[in-house]
Amino acid sequence: MAFLWPLPPRLSTLPQKTEDLVESMLLAPPRDRVSALGGLQHPYFSSLPPSIMHLRDNVSVFKVPGVRLEEEVRDISTASRRSKPPLTKFW
Repeated sequence: MAFLWPLPPRLSTLPQKTEDLVESMLLAPPRDRVSALGGLQHPYFSSLPPSIMHLRDNVSVFKVPGVRLEEEVRDISTASRRSKPPLTKFW
């Protein structure tokens, strides 16, 4: 596989389905990248309620039953910063 740039080592610390989706989006030849529809159908999004895929553009995802904010277990973007603890993020 040819990627747009060298993949960061921390990518391998992510769950397999996350790593797989990211890799499919970063392929160098655009024709080999996952399509928008293919990305949405990727197993990474399988835990979302199906109704979330049919929202109108002006409706919040938080209107879908079962969707809520969850604390991030670990923030990989701040893993290399040792001077201060990572901030808590919510999605």
